[in-house]
Amino acid sequence: MKEKSIYWREFFGRIVVMVGIWSRIVCGADQIKQTSVVNVGVILSSSSWVGKMGLSCINLSLTDFYSSNPHYNTKILLHINDSNDDPLLAASQALELIEKSEVKAILGPESSFQAPYTIQLSEKFKVPLISFAPPPPPASTSSNLNSPYLLRVYNHFSQIYAIRDIIKTFEWKQVVTIYQDDEFGQSIVLDLIHALQVNSSN
Repeated sequence: MKEKSIYWREFFGRIVVMVGIWSRIVCGADQIKQTSVVNVGVILSSSSWVGKMGLSCINLSLTDFYSSNPHYNTKILLHINDSNDDPLLAASQALELIEKSEVKAILGPESSFQAPYTIQLSEKFKVPLISFAPPPPPASTSSNLNSPYLLRVYNHFSQIYAIRDIIKTFEWKQVVTIYQDDEFGQSIVLDLIHALQVNSSN
């Protein structure tokens, strides 16, 4: 559990660094000498493990970021919303964040099924959407998933390669793939099967 916490803290730390750099670009050179607040929206589900861990790690990462970079005059102000795993609620929250809070970027949502509605809004208002949701199933036909305003930072290949290397080390020729039947499992299983076939495992 401790290793997972460290992983997610580092993961969200990289996102915070990206937002920090982006905030300096948004504020412009003429505002660098004075403190500028950059509004950033967060859409997570408080009922999910990823949402709870994500929010905790985002706050810790912000603290770490500004402790290590005291010279930064741009301050990220988070506007946190609970999507409750509801795609329509996530979209309405994104609209409210854009129109009322005037956010410059949005972190989330955590589910690819929530993303299409939110991506449409980010495209319309030209607000970057930084999503750490797993990629959608291969059968997905939504063109919004290729939006230039969508930055997907999730990468499951590190897990796939770790599993592949374990199988290779023990020289297993047959393995049984057990996966969760949701968007994460559907997106990862084909890549996992391909990696295992390269190892000549069935």
